[in-house]
Amino acid sequence: MLALLMLSYILLHSSLYLIDAASIFDQTTKGKCQPIEIPLCKDVPYNYTYFPNPYLQQDQQSLQTNTEHFKPLIKTKCNRNIQFFVCSVFAPMCPEGMPQAVTSCRSVCEQVKADCSSILEEFGISWPEPLDCSRFPQEPDLCMNPDEDRHGYEKTSLHRHRLGPSMSCPHDLLDIDPLDNEGVCAYKCGADVMFSSEEKTAARTWMLMWGGFDFTMSLFTFLTFLIERNRFRFPERCVFYISLCFMFYSIPYLFPLFMQYSARACDKLLNGQSYLVFSGFENTNCLFSFVFTYYFGTASSLWWLMFAFTW
Repeated sequence: MLALLMLSYILLHSSLYLIDAASIFDQTTKGKCQPIEIPLCKDVPYNYTYFPNPYLQQDQQSLQTNTEHFKPLIKTKCNRNIQFFVCSVFAPMCPEGMPQAVTSCRSVCEQVKADCSSILEEFGISWPEPLDCSRFPQEPDLCMNPDEDRHGYEKTSLHRHRLGPSMSCPHDLLDIDPLDNEGVCAYKCGADVMFSSEEKTAARTWMLMWGGFDFTMSLFTFLTFLIERNRFRFPERCVFYISLCFMFYSIPYLFPLFMQYSARACDKLLNGQSYLVFSGFENTNCLFSFVFTYYFGTASSLWWLMFAFTW
């Protein structure tokens, strides 16, 4: 087993490619949650991992191959959390409602290293670089801190944005209810999390341009019908209702012309901090925008269907 351990270590370092030597745990948001496919990590207390892995530039198959190199060390059971710890690097947890990679806390790494590094040192093997404890996040940053229970782990499954008592919101998120251990985290209002300022400005420009074009053409069609009502009968009259629906549908896309971003998509906490609304009825303008877009978008589709069958 010890010879296999040394061979596995060599194979690991020959095939493992790190994406950033400074900090492999910088969070990325351009990914998604997907079921864990690595057999070694099937029994960890969470079901979804973040992909692509922000810590290692590898696909699931390559990650699975590299985890096999750690099997001899895991079989020694040098630490009760060794398997959980390794899996948190190669298959970091991904909360469904807040897609991002969540790995073990630095304290967990230090405990595992203290118990297991001596086995590697007997053969002159240094602690693997992917498991360098200095790269793991520290509390209060979002991370997993295993607790001893019947599985040997903490129950780390997160429901949407909900965090357990051993976790806290990372620095770029706000805790909406700090007094509630089952509270939720939300993005700060106006923070460049998913997209950069340039990307958001470009999207805003395109939305205004096409929204204005849609509103103008729909209004023109609507006024044309009002001037000569008797000229338009069914099925041509369906076009009038379609244009009316699209005219109202385009209104929310013109909100940036007369309403600030914070008024359209954010809400304030008691301490004055603003966060991005993700559900509920906290922001009436956001609700108004959804109702207009959903209702008139559906109505226009139904009128198109009627127009197609009656033409």
